[in-house]
Amino acid sequence: MKTNTILLTAGLFALATAATARAEVDFAKQIAPILEKRCVECHGAEKKKGKLRLDSRAEAFGKEDVLIAGKADESELYRRVILPADDDDIMPAEGDPLSKAEQDLLRDWINEGAKWPEELVLGGQADAPAQVAIEWPPEHKASDAEKKAVAKLNELGIAVRPIAQNSTWLTANLRVYSGEFNDELVTALGQVTGLVDLNLANTKINDAMLAKLAPLKNLMTLHLENTQVTDTGLKHLAGMEYLHYLNLYGTAITDEGLAQLKDHQRLRKLYAWQTKATAEGATKLKESNPDLSVNLGESLIVVAEKKEEEKKEGEKK
Repeated sequence: MKTNTILLTAGLFALATAATARAEVDFAKQIAPILEKRCVECHGAEKKKGKLRLDSRAEAFGKEDVLIAGKADESELYRRVILPADDDDIMPAEGDPLSKAEQDLLRDWINEGAKWPEELVLGGQADAPAQVAIEWPPEHKASDAEKKAVAKLNELGIAVRPIAQNSTWLTANLRVYSGEFNDELVTALGQVTGLVDLNLANTKINDAMLAKLAPLKNLMTLHLENTQVTDTGLKHLAGMEYLHYLNLYGTAITDEGLAQLKDHQRLRKLYAWQTKATAEGATKLKESNPDLSVNLGESLIVVAEKKEEEKKEGEKK
């Protein structure tokens, strides 16, 4: 009996130790990357979908019921990300739903108090330049070749739509495309010269394929995050003089690639987080384009390193 009691006590102690040992969710390392990658584009300073911003603590907590510290089940942010994939209210509205692991991280973070350092601002907004008017390309009229390419893409299951009612400018989102991503598809895309918004995030686009998109000289927004694009491929963007937003998050680009963007004087937002680009390369690029905001995730890295140092100091005591 005594032995059983000892074993039971030891078992309970082990469970309690394991629960205590689980570290708190780290905002800078675990939550910020999710918000940065999947939320801030639609809910940031530049675009406030639903009048909601998730780029700073003050903004995120400033709207009622979005985040309720300690109560994930009552927080609208968490409730939206766990909705069924076909629900009209699911967040994020574009792309794949958050993974179960990402959902659980958000839940645990909120339940642990939704701790968010005041100084940590997402999306590069902390040092963003004053807003500069976006310059649009000249009026566009679709050629027969472009209409044929659009029809082909629609047949492949890729929706190429006007960006607004009665507009001749087009948008295409291949982030969730499940069909075969090949040269034929990319060649067709390159013929749709009316495209001003193109999302190729998480696709198999590479440097060679990117060359086929060089004719898209009217592009203003281009997503290439989490693709195989390297410095070599960026030279194919040279003729896209109206490019306003470029996302290279999670690619293999370096400072050499950043240097190739110096002539893009209309570029205002560049995301190069989790790449091989450095702060020195970003600073050099900004010298040629002072109105450009380059996001390398520096604020997240600084906060993460600071928390790591504090943790080590605490362990020494």
